[in-house]
Amino acid sequence: MRKTIFNVKGMFCSYCLVKVIDVVRALDGIKSVQISFEEEMAEVEYDAARISVNRIKTVVERSGFSVVALA
Repeated sequence: MRKTIFNVKGMFCSYCLVKVIDVVRALDGIKSVQISFEEEMAEVEYDAARISVNRIKTVVERSGFSVVALA
């Protein structure tokens, strides 16, 4: 398992937070998602053999948010 931290811009309400969590959790290979609404950060633990950072980023962006993988 690997962890990556994403900077997620555009989360303005609790619905946005839940939306990001839901779209990421729905992906195959995701173990956990933790969001800090105040810091606009999402920490995602995932199986790198099943999903890539770019795939996670793309799915979140298609949900209407701006995303940068930080680590």
